[in-house]
Amino acid sequence: MLTASDEVHLEQTDCGGGIIELSVKDENGILNPEAVLTLMAETDGERTILGFGTADPKSEENYFDKTIQTWHGRALIVTRGDGELKIEVQ
Repeated sequence: MLTASDEVHLEQTDCGGGIIELSVKDENGILNPEAVLTLMAETDGERTILGFGTADPKSEENYFDKTIQTWHGRALIVTRGDGELKIEVQ
């Protein structure tokens, strides 16, 4: 069984309809559920954030915040409108 290395990066997958999945993966593309990254989202132009978060049932983060922590190596952001979306790892 392959396991992810500790050297990770953030991968963005556009799922359509303004939904973007964010995954913490290693250099071989393997999801690392143990890595916790703090992410900050910014938009430009007419694009707005409708929700930003994870499926963590114990999280006290607000879906309308612009900063969240990944959970099990994943996060999700939902946007609307045209413009640029920047996700920064802090």
